Amino acid sequence: MPNKKQFNNLSHDEAAQLRFFNSYRKMISHLGCYYMGYILEDLDSSTRASFTTNMEWGKEYLNKYIGSCHLWNQVQNFYEKSESNSLILPWSTVLPSTSLQKDILLRREELFIGSEGISFCKKLGNLREYYYFAPEVNQKNFLRYVSNNIDIIKSEISTFRKDSITLINKHKNEHQ
Repeated sequence: MPNKKQFNNLSHDEAAQLRFFNSYRKMISHLGCYYMGYILEDLDSSTRASFTTNMEWGKEYLNKYIGSCHLWNQVQNFYEKSESNSLILPWSTVLPSTSLQKDILLRREELFIGSEGISFCKKLGNLREYYYFAPEVNQKNFLRYVSNNIDIIKSEISTFRKDSITLINKHKNEHQ
C-alpha cells in the first residue's frame, strides 16, 4: 500500500539551489540528462525537501500528483514489502494504469521530459531518499549513459543529501 502520509514540503534557499544546479551541470555533460530531481523525506517529522531542474513541474508534481503517480507508488510498495534498503527503478518497467497516471506522463512530455528515466531510491533509517533522471523526450540510450557514469552521480548526490538534511533539521528545530 502506498504511503499516503501528508508531508510538509520545504524549499531550499538560493545558495542550496545554486549548489544543486552546479552539480546538475556537472552531471549533464556526462549523462545527457534533460531533467533531474531529488527528494529527501523525514518520516518522523513528515517533512520533505526537494530539488528539481524544472521548479514549476516539481512543485506541481509534489502538490498534485505524487500520491497517484505509478512510479512513486511502485517505490512505496517496494519499501513496504521488501527488506532491501535500495531500489533502482527504470521508469519504463512500470506502466501507468489509471487515467490520472497517464495524464502525469502526458504532462511530463509537454515539458519535454522523456519517459526513459530512472530513479534511485534508498532508505536511510527514518529518511527516504529519491533521485531521478530523465532524458529529453526523443533521446535514445539514456540508461546506458547513466550506468556508465554512476560514479559521477554518487559524488554529486552527497551535496543534495547534505543540504536537504540541514534544511529538514532546521525545520524540526524551529517547530519543537
